[in-house]
Amino acid sequence: MTYPPGQHGLPHQSHGQPNHHQYDQQSQPQQPPGWQLPPPQQPPGWQAAPPPPPQQYGWQPAPPPSPQPANKGGKAGGAVGTILAIVAAVWLIGQAGSDSDSSSAGPGQDTAAVDEASTDSSGPAPKGSAVRDGKFEFTARKVDCGKRRIGSEYLDKRAQGQFCLVHVKVANIGSEPQLFDDSNQKALDASGNEYAADTEAGIYLENSEAFLNEINPGNSVNGILVFDVPKGTKLTAMEFHDSPFSGGAQVLLR
Repeated sequence: MTYPPGQHGLPHQSHGQPNHHQYDQQSQPQQPPGWQLPPPQQPPGWQAAPPPPPQQYGWQPAPPPSPQPANKGGKAGGAVGTILAIVAAVWLIGQAGSDSDSSSAGPGQDTAAVDEASTDSSGPAPKGSAVRDGKFEFTARKVDCGKRRIGSEYLDKRAQGQFCLVHVKVANIGSEPQLFDDSNQKALDASGNEYAADTEAGIYLENSEAFLNEINPGNSVNGILVFDVPKGTKLTAMEFHDSPFSGGAQVLLR
């Protein structure tokens, strides 16, 4: 028996696919009008990060350089250099004072009796004169030039030009021992050229008595100074010194 649609209290349903629209409306809860989802909750103290600064293009000034620590080593080195300079200055002043004191006459002598040649600054003393510088009195006796070699068969030295030997007497007129050194002495020619003593050649020379010879007060030595000069050179004067820092005294050789 068939029943017509809509009868017997049964709703009419069409055969085939179910009505999904009805299912979706029944499954979703109904919200009142104007309702919106609440904003998400953030933990206490949370703050949104600031937006990054806009990127700039083009040239930007370089950041200033960071300060460098002070160079303590440089300061220490400068202080040490200053101390050494002060010590050297004090030492030089002491040497100058010693030379000044030693330039006076010997013990028991009047300063007015000092040889005028040692204090005369007008020029060299005449040949054969005794001149004084500091604690020494010098007398040049003779000059011998033209030697090409000095020494023995096994130990000798050859001259670059020629050797000139200056024979000199050195007397200590002071009150203390004084060291006579050939390296403090100078020879001069007619043109004013200065020549240093050849210490090595002087060592090979027998009885030179001019290399680091300490002379006591009142004593004297006969020394030989050796100079290596060009061939044909004639020495005309000597400049004697009792120390490297003394004023010196000149005497003619011819």
